[in-house]
Amino acid sequence: MECPAPWPARHPASYAAWDILDHPEHGSTMAARPYTARRALLADALQDVGPPARATPATDHRASALEWCEALRAQGVEGIVAKPGRSAYPFGRRTVWRKVRHADTADARVSGPPARAAAPRALALFLDGESRPRLFDRLAPALAARISAALADAPTTGERRTDDETYIGLDTGMVVEVLAGSGRHGTLTVVRIR
Repeated sequence: MECPAPWPARHPASYAAWDILDHPEHGSTMAARPYTARRALLADALQDVGPPARATPATDHRASALEWCEALRAQGVEGIVAKPGRSAYPFGRRTVWRKVRHADTADARVSGPPARAAAPRALALFLDGESRPRLFDRLAPALAARISAALADAPTTGERRTDDETYIGLDTGMVVEVLAGSGRHGTLTVVRIR
């Protein structure tokens, strides 16, 4: 009987690092340092390690970043992150870092909100080709107010359920445009009412 190859040989993996927050010579104060300083220490720390551990590609050349963004899309890379070189690491707060994701638009039929509210923060949506709704949240406040006003007189069809949440079914023909992310999370963002 032939023995199977060891687990790592059957399931090769890579480790991609994009930042360094602790360093033996510089302590745990790394997060307060500018990104360019952290990036230099990361490259130095991984210099002699080699594959499968490596630092993610980085550039301060806009044209190169856009070229990478397009070229890596076919490999399933969901986008890029743009960071000012002077920025500290933003633990738990909004920052000037920007995610630039690949996205395609799709239409989705609105089935209802999780609850009647002045401005819903979420919607149950039927995407084209899907038989069950999914609940998507993070509506921008102004868009939530417009959707709420448009749904104000829609008749209720009763309590409905997505795979894991309950929402109020509405008899509405409303269609919204969503950005369908190509990333691993498949996130959707409602852009506008059609």
